[in-house]
Amino acid sequence: MTYLKVWVSLKDALEPFSDAEKGRLFDAMLTYADSGEEPHFTGNERFIWAMVRQNIDMTRNESEKNRRNVRNRWNETSDSVRTDTTGYENIQDDTTVYDGIRTDTDENESIQPDTLKKSKEKKSNVKKCNSLLHSKNIFVPPTAEEVKAYCDERGIYLIDPQYFVDYYEARGWMLTKNRKMVDWKAAVRTWEKNERERAERERPVDLPF
Repeated sequence: MTYLKVWVSLKDALEPFSDAEKGRLFDAMLTYADSGEEPHFTGNERFIWAMVRQNIDMTRNESEKNRRNVRNRWNETSDSVRTDTTGYENIQDDTTVYDGIRTDTDENESIQPDTLKKSKEKKSNVKKCNSLLHSKNIFVPPTAEEVKAYCDERGIYLIDPQYFVDYYEARGWMLTKNRKMVDWKAAVRTWEKNERERAERERPVDLPF
């Protein structure tokens, strides 16, 4: 798993726990989500581990199902578009767009209706496939190295790239409860703006004497 979804309802269940127990539980959640390794608890956190593990397993299964669906849709689209042609099968390099049309015809001779129909259908299919490919907006979470490279490019030094990635991975890359992130670079710019405003507010003010 590349991220860990933490349910808000877990907050109430952890209310009676100490900070140490909460920390051990969260560390175990990250380890289990990454490697599947079962933790060995000695504190109160062991009483809710079964529920937490079930939520992680559900998230993993959902994530794998989504990846399979995306892969299948991509394969179906790739099969329908020949990448080694311009979208028209069986067209010889030395012919015009319409295969099978005599080159010695004049404007008064009729063009075969079936040839025109097939060519138009192929054009339409190519346009639909290209539109489908460009319309897919699949979010790919960045690595800390990618975030750092973008911050260096913009001259941002107020953001910790690793903290940025950890923060959103713990929230399933959700901006709000019902709004999933679609552009992590825009989120970096928002963090930059907020950090600059905070630094401005906390800047000491020179008092006149």
